[in-house]
Amino acid sequence: MTDLAKASDVEKKRLLWRCRQGTLELELLLYRFIDAHYASLSEQDTQTLQALVEYDQNLLSEWLLNGKEPENKKIRELVKAILNTKKPL
Repeated sequence: MTDLAKASDVEKKRLLWRCRQGTLELELLLYRFIDAHYASLSEQDTQTLQALVEYDQNLLSEWLLNGKEPENKKIRELVKAILNTKKPL
């Protein structure tokens, strides 16, 4: 494993840890998206994802569980991508 791959793996693990929002539903949505797409995200998308998990749990619930749309375009696009991630069989 290269140093870059190791760094990326550490970043992914830190991000997964920060996804622990206190509600299982939010965690599952975020974990599923990260597992499916983290390796293919651009640097900008990774930064947007990192910013997303820093939002208050209530806002994340509104966006990811209750269908409200964020005002920020990048966050809104990411929320849609998270919600469109297929559930594993």
